[in-house]
Amino acid sequence: MEKRNGIKIHHFFLVSILLLSLAIQSYRLEWGLVSENMGLSEIGAFHIVEAIIVNIPLNMMMTGDLNPHHFLEPSLFYNSMFVVFTVMSKTTAIHSLTQYFYIARVMSLLFSTGVVLLVYLIGKEAGGTTVGLYSALLMALNPYYLWFSSIAKEDPMMIFLVMLSMYLFARHLSGKNSIFFLLSMAAAGFAASTKFPAGMMLPILLLLYFLHGRTIPLRERLKNSGLSLGAYIIAFVAGTPYSVISFTEFSSGALGELRHYMTDHPGFLHFTWFVHVQTLTGLWDAANIWGKNGYGLSLILVMAGFYFIALRIRQDIDSRERYLWYMLVGWIMLSVLVFFFLIKIKMGNQMMIMTPAAMVVAGFGFKRLLEKLPSLPARVAAGGVILILIFTYAASGIVSSQNDNRYYAAEWLEANADRNASIGMTFFVYVPPEFTEKSILTPDLSILENSSYEYILLSSWEYQRYLESPETYPVESEFYSSVLQGKTHYKPVAQFVRTENSRERTLNFGLRALAERDRYRGEVDIYIFRRSNEYIQAPNI
Repeated sequence: MEKRNGIKIHHFFLVSILLLSLAIQSYRLEWGLVSENMGLSEIGAFHIVEAIIVNIPLNMMMTGDLNPHHFLEPSLFYNSMFVVFTVMSKTTAIHSLTQYFYIARVMSLLFSTGVVLLVYLIGKEAGGTTVGLYSALLMALNPYYLWFSSIAKEDPMMIFLVMLSMYLFARHLSGKNSIFFLLSMAAAGFAASTKFPAGMMLPILLLLYFLHGRTIPLRERLKNSGLSLGAYIIAFVAGTPYSVISFTEFSSGALGELRHYMTDHPGFLHFTWFVHVQTLTGLWDAANIWGKNGYGLSLILVMAGFYFIALRIRQDIDSRERYLWYMLVGWIMLSVLVFFFLIKIKMGNQMMIMTPAAMVVAGFGFKRLLEKLPSLPARVAAGGVILILIFTYAASGIVSSQNDNRYYAAEWLEANADRNASIGMTFFVYVPPEFTEKSILTPDLSILENSSYEYILLSSWEYQRYLESPETYPVESEFYSSVLQGKTHYKPVAQFVRTENSRERTLNFGLRALAERDRYRGEVDIYIFRRSNEYIQAPNI
């Protein structure tokens, strides 16, 4: 039966996809929240920025000072957390830092699920219900997006508002209703008030509005553009009021972050997409467009989508569909231009800004590819195999995070190290709170050899970035090479390494993590060294 009380079959599919998205993300909500008495430094071991982000609204709530005093990004997400934290603290028994982290992560999860819904709506506007469903499913299963979607960061909220802006603009294209254009610009302003890169929406919306509305008198277009630009500015200021109230502090932070973006960031140069496509393995690694933990099937679908969109645009189609594809493809191309050519920091969460648009393109490519198959059974079989393989990556990511080597390294310390031992460590290492004598390593061999550290802990998330760019970071590269090769007074006593590296996991379709779940170790390599004058065989790296 196709319809029952106005509810159609595709609505059940959509609800199933949204529930799947919620379920997959929920598995990662407690990642890194290993105890109720964790401090900010311990939580930061799992994501270096998350602790800073959550601490901002906590300080606002505890001090009563509504100025976040942190303008490396705008403040809408911090202000939203402040409101939610305040309400929760007054209406529930919330009392621990870990619980506030959990609440902030739930906020991210809800925004991420909302992104899946908006991807469906935009995909439906662009290519019909089937394209919308395929796009939403690919978005719900995108492994790199899932990695970031259930931690406390600005990205899910920003991307939700970017996609809301796109959807409202799609509604404007359907009826040339200037109200929807104004609402679209306001949503874009809120997105920019969450994170600066979303500001790229402004020129795209204005350009498409002028091009699509060529039959509207120029004076009216200028008037509507002015009103909508005002809505954009008002939305930005409403989300980040201290951009006006404390303009000097805001501009100093924003300009400082811009300088940071325009200069080299340690080791992230090798994450660029162009490096990965140099080999077949690299092509598979680049499959979700930008990250090492991607899957090649998605890249193939995106490439197919671009091809079929180009064919579609060449046909005699209505301007609404044409300009909707212009918006989606233009957003992806602008993101590539900015982050691959102008911005020197290459990080996956920045590339997430174009993930939803890419998944709409992939959904269209998926539909058209299946239509090329000769029969319905062949389409069902091929589509099922592709979706199952894509699902394995999402599922293996859950296994990887649950079997994080930082947990195992912490267990070793608790079992073998004195609680008063002095510990030097890199970032991205979890040392349990009861070890109080700990500090961040300075990458200097002379300082290390003369230090009082009994143990040092290294994380591959930190040292690998330097080892892979020795010509750019010679001092850091030499430091970590010497330590890892046992050429200092610190000798390896324990190592916790991944069962497979990201490239192997990609080529294995994530199946090894699912098949060897009880013995699987993932996420990061952790090495523990102890000060000794005796030679101990160094680990192989």
